[in-house]
Amino acid sequence: MKKIILPLLLLTVEFLPAQNSRWSLTTTPAVVQLPDIRYGIQLGATYRSKPRLDLLTELSTAVGNPADKNITNSHYLRIKTELRHIFSSLRAPVKTYYGIQVAFADRAWTNTSGGSYFREKFYSDSSVNFSAATIRSPFLSMTAQLGGMTRISNHFAV
Repeated sequence: MKKIILPLLLLTVEFLPAQNSRWSLTTTPAVVQLPDIRYGIQLGATYRSKPRLDLLTELSTAVGNPADKNITNSHYLRIKTELRHIFSSLRAPVKTYYGIQVAFADRAWTNTSGGSYFREKFYSDSSVNFSAATIRSPFLSMTAQLGGMTRISNHFAV
């Protein structure tokens, strides 16, 4: 079962692209860290401003409950925008693209089991202990990407 899940996580499905429409919808499985690895879902929309230029915006959230029962009140929300330039032939079976992606994620959870951490360097002579903590960890990232899309039918692409 685990061998099947990983390829599915790399799969992005685009649907409802009408032949002359500039808009399409996307859905993608996601992997999120909250604080352990969990699955999520990404829903998005693509706007084709020019024949070779797409703007994709996706919204992600975690699904299910954390495996660790000491983690409560968890939430995860990510918004991701990507500008894609298709550089292969528009009639090619696989459309290859490169893109610039900016993402902002807000994640938070409560750890009720307690723990400790070093205030300064690792292996320092003192640490801070806690019995419970609420963690909020927003982050911003920017990445460059290379990918490909294959149209399976008029209204479905992978």
